[in-house]
Amino acid sequence: MNIMKKGFTLVEIIVVITIIAIIAAIAVPSIVQYYKYSEDRYRNNVARTLFVAATNSLTQKSIAGLLNDLPYDGYVNLENLITDDENFYDDEINYNTGNIVYVTSKENVSRILDGYIMDTSVLNNAILIEYNIATGKVLSVFYSDKVHAFGYGHGNFTDVANRTKEAREEKKIGFYGARTTGIPERE
Repeated sequence: MNIMKKGFTLVEIIVVITIIAIIAAIAVPSIVQYYKYSEDRYRNNVARTLFVAATNSLTQKSIAGLLNDLPYDGYVNLENLITDDENFYDDEINYNTGNIVYVTSKENVSRILDGYIMDTSVLNNAILIEYNIATGKVLSVFYSDKVHAFGYGHGNFTDVANRTKEAREEKKIGFYGARTTGIPERE
């Protein structure tokens, strides 16, 4: 009687499982890291889109003389901002202290961005826009689909005073900004 043996031996199965485990140990962290990178990039791209939309809106409102009619949520203390380049906001500190305001409430953000963005679903997420009330130029925009709200200091929000790349990645914040908002005209 000739019995045919079919299948793999135990040793062959263990070798195959070991090889698959080694490949997975190499591939899984790379895939996870790429996923985190793509999420960060998405948030930064949305922040950039919002920056351009806010710039267009504020330019239009400035030309129409409506810039002073916009409500804002507070003033930005430029000297408390932390960046990767410690001299990044020197021009702003020298020329625009007291001119940079921010909006973060849904109503105020909507007043700036309505009609300037196609995908209004991003307005349901946390957004903070900093701009110069004298020149109408946008300084920076923060965006996140992972945090509830933005602000400065301590409170029931995510602090955006530390805007280093490491801090933004840790807090899952998208950012796009300018170095300066220009020198206001003297009257």
